[in-house]
Amino acid sequence: MRYYIASLFLILVFSVNAQKNLKSNSSGLVLTEEGVENIQSNLGTVSLFDQTLKQVKEEVDKEMARDIQVPVPKDLAGGYTHERHKKNYATAQKAGVLYKILEEEKYARYIKEMLME
Repeated sequence: MRYYIASLFLILVFSVNAQKNLKSNSSGLVLTEEGVENIQSNLGTVSLFDQTLKQVKEEVDKEMARDIQVPVPKDLAGGYTHERHKKNYATAQKAGVLYKILEEEKYARYIKEMLME
């Protein structure tokens, strides 16, 4: 029961935040629209960024090739379910940034599928 109440609370918080972001024309991610445009216009000119982007893309694509795993929390911090949720969060955040920068729909679909699990 607590799990469902906590889930509903999180959905409510994220829904309110998403509505604010839609109204402000912000992506709701770590990046601003101006920042995304700046990154996109400089792709291919900063080798360190390009290498990092390639590495993150490979990491996310590898995770996307696997079945999505969203286990029901069973253990305390450090256990399998906790670590899997941390991995899912990090992958979803990276996929969101890739979606904004590369404008590849597959990253947005992956996040949606993960949230629907």
